[in-house]
Amino acid sequence: MSGLDNLVVDRAIIHVVEPTAAPVLASRQIPLTGTARAARISRFLRAHAVRTWTDSGSHAARFTNQSPGSAFEHCRAIISTPNDFIPRSQKLASLLQRSMTAHPRITPGNLVVCDCSDDTDRYIAFLKLDVSSGIQRHIEGNEVDLIDVPELLPDEDRELQKAAVIVSSEDFDFDMRVIDRQDGEVVAKFFQEAFLGASIAYTPTYLTRKLYDSTIFAGRRLEKSGVLSPRELNDLTGRVAETLQHNSEVVLDTWVPQLPINEDARNQLDQLVRKRLPESSFAIDRQEADRLRQTSYFVGYHGIKIQYSQEAIDTGSVT
Repeated sequence: MSGLDNLVVDRAIIHVVEPTAAPVLASRQIPLTGTARAARISRFLRAHAVRTWTDSGSHAARFTNQSPGSAFEHCRAIISTPNDFIPRSQKLASLLQRSMTAHPRITPGNLVVCDCSDDTDRYIAFLKLDVSSGIQRHIEGNEVDLIDVPELLPDEDRELQKAAVIVSSEDFDFDMRVIDRQDGEVVAKFFQEAFLGASIAYTPTYLTRKLYDSTIFAGRRLEKSGVLSPRELNDLTGRVAETLQHNSEVVLDTWVPQLPINEDARNQLDQLVRKRLPESSFAIDRQEADRLRQTSYFVGYHGIKIQYSQEAIDTGSVT
């Protein structure tokens, strides 16, 4: 389970953004239900939002600009005030267009703003859908021809260059997952930095520590709820220690399925870990891994647990 499996696009709107012209701001939402065409569009947008979340090129990030008029403010307004969806999406499109003006060679495109939800959380997805031309078959009577289609949007299987999914819940240890691929012509990250006002600042040391903390936290929580047996928790802890000792990197998509616990616990642990671990693949920091492997626990009466490290013993912090 890779996350957002039950995502639903509840509302969506599309605006035209170009670096050398004023944005074309729509005033009505895209129909997503009621017809086969609407359902097809809903599946199209959902596929791109989920891909943005799970793509190997996406990164966890935090808002660094929370000033009035920022993307942060507009997202929070959409989440807290449903009636603000259309006007706030227009402000977001204008903000993106202004961030593009310094780079006139940026590909013109469209900003789709999606208000999404799953079983527990809400999300705001930003999809920059760049247009391209293509050739389409055309049938008229008994004749078949080829015609040029000047403005095609990327289909579900095509990777987007710019996209983000913002989370509303504080359960996550990050604000969004963002894709900001560079095309070789634009060095500045106009999407992530200028538009979103976000930064990626997770080091291998931090991620190594987070892997350890989030997995142990999830294991204990599942043991407490009865999903995980004490023996499985012990096996899980051992596997984490083995990973820190022997692995040079971790890829959650392949690491979690190999954990020595039951399938139900594995699926729940996957969800819990991904909420606290902001990257799904990263290099292990060897020095931090060695320190964490020396961390020990003392379980006392009434289930009281004390965590300490060999370093704490050496320095006299624990005696």
